[in-house]
Amino acid sequence: MHHRASVAALLLCIMATMACAAEEADEGPVTPASIAKKRAAMLAEVASSMDEPNYFHDGAWHLHYGDGLMFGPSFDLATWSLGGEARHKERAEKALEANTQRVEAAAKDLAGAMKDLESVAMALLGLLESGQFLETTTHVEAAEPLLEVVDKFSRTLGDYIEIQAGDFAVASYGPTAVSSLIALAHLELALGWPDRDGEKHVERAEQVLDHIEAKAWDGERKVYRFATGDERLMLYPNATLMLAHARAYQLTGE
Repeated sequence: MHHRASVAALLLCIMATMACAAEEADEGPVTPASIAKKRAAMLAEVASSMDEPNYFHDGAWHLHYGDGLMFGPSFDLATWSLGGEARHKERAEKALEANTQRVEAAAKDLAGAMKDLESVAMALLGLLESGQFLETTTHVEAAEPLLEVVDKFSRTLGDYIEIQAGDFAVASYGPTAVSSLIALAHLELALGWPDRDGEKHVERAEQVLDHIEAKAWDGERKVYRFATGDERLMLYPNATLMLAHARAYQLTGE
């Protein structure tokens, strides 16, 4: 296994860096040590929060607008891989089993799944990221059919998802962020299971990122737009593309 850094961990790094930058004027320059300190504090807070009894029950994550289906098992597997606590692996495997059922159902009825886009997307990414931690092909075998269907749908739209889907995903996160999840899914599969056409998945992810770049990159401000023609400076498109480009760099060195 390689590159054992979950998306949850990468996001914590981004958050820690942003927090340090915001406090630079009061606390001095941002350094690797100051970032590590912020990240450790955030990690402790996340770990405590995730043990709240209302968040995980009946084998699934709740009260997180679908996001827990990804960051729940990812966090648990990363924690288990570092510390060896069996309870984290057990909770992750229960969550991944629930994710598998959701993803398999979505692959058979994508139109129906679009109504629950938030949860389906996070369940898919949760399954794909598990490949960095678990020696099994069960999860990728469940994920591949849905990724294939989603990828074909993405191609028909020019790899930029400007449609109404889900309860809030496209409206809240924006087309740029939602489109970046297609690239991220390909990269997660290539990272966890490189022997399953990993190079083709990286190539496909690069195509998606190129199309997003053409549609949403603001070359003057050096940021990604929320949507084409939308000049607001927004968090989601830039954070999700930081994640996608970080994964691409891990796999290609570019």
